[in-house]
Amino acid sequence: MHTIHVNKKKKTFSRLRISPLIGMSLTGLIQLVSRHGVHPPYIKKLMLPLLLAFLTTPLRLIDRMRLLFKGQKLKGKDLEPLFIIGHWRSGTTHLHNLLSLDTQRGYMDTFMSVFPEWDTIKTPVKRFIGPLLNQTRPGDNVRISLDHPQEDEFALNNLGIHSYYHFMYFPEDYKKLYENYVSFASSKKKKAWIKNYVYLLQKIARISGKKQLILKNPVNTARLSLLTELFPKAKFIFIHRHPVDVYLSTVNFYTQLFAELNLQNFPSEDIPELVIDVYQKLLNDYLQQKESLPAHQLIEISYDELDTSPQATVRQIYRQLKLNYSGAFDASLKKYLHTVAAYKKSQRPVSPDTLERLRSDWAFAFEEWNYTHERQT
Repeated sequence: MHTIHVNKKKKTFSRLRISPLIGMSLTGLIQLVSRHGVHPPYIKKLMLPLLLAFLTTPLRLIDRMRLLFKGQKLKGKDLEPLFIIGHWRSGTTHLHNLLSLDTQRGYMDTFMSVFPEWDTIKTPVKRFIGPLLNQTRPGDNVRISLDHPQEDEFALNNLGIHSYYHFMYFPEDYKKLYENYVSFASSKKKKAWIKNYVYLLQKIARISGKKQLILKNPVNTARLSLLTELFPKAKFIFIHRHPVDVYLSTVNFYTQLFAELNLQNFPSEDIPELVIDVYQKLLNDYLQQKESLPAHQLIEISYDELDTSPQATVRQIYRQLKLNYSGAFDASLKKYLHTVAAYKKSQRPVSPDTLERLRSDWAFAFEEWNYTHERQT
């Protein structure tokens, strides 16, 4: 077996270390911990989430009641989600930020992704927590705020125990979590996931006042078949990036993320194997499922296209998916792109052993999207 090299330099949040689990319910936390188990050194990470979960239990009930009586509930078939999919570190966040500028569509912000049942006290909580949080994302220094668009899997993470993203806290169980909430080997867990996900999208639609939604979720890359069944009007944008760049960036990102969030011992030396395994599963599942989608429902773009010609790429997306591209949206794109023009991507070397391993295990991706083996950042 080839040796995989890992950068062990540890970076942490520069302001306040707060687990995203602070938005989970007391029942959910107890079930989650009971299912996966917390290693003793990490118990202290749960103290604040448990306290807040206990104190806010009545507010969650109020929030659900308010949503229940807030207008007519849209059915899944009535929603028109536009899903951004692709492996982590492939440009999904950049694309999400761009498309969320289109005011024709609603999106979930970072506050809702952490506190999916705190809408009742959203304003005061944002005022208190916002200034305490780090303003850049660990691993790549991308700017974040409670108002920025965020991926919906984080909200599922706090709505209950049915989310793949619990692997961030319990990385030892990532294979089982993939089996349960991506492959859906259990019909019981599949039904529970569907219930939470449809509820979440209905809530986003009600809060935004729009049935057209822009949603980013890398895990949904391998859920195409189920999502088209739940949301017949759904459309998908798949973004891909050079496999070597994805590998290096993902390993770096997870190394920092696990150090902050994990509740289990998981050696950094094991992260590369996790990345290689999940990449294979996720993209092979995608390639198998995408065959049933017509061209007006799915488009594939590359990170290079988006990085080099962002506005032209967005126009191409809208043309192929038959979406309305407005002048106001075009103006917003130009303004936003000017603000991020100075962003510098990190450049990382790759060892010969790692490159040889990727050429072998990820050969299907190099071939599918016509990437050369030599390229790296």
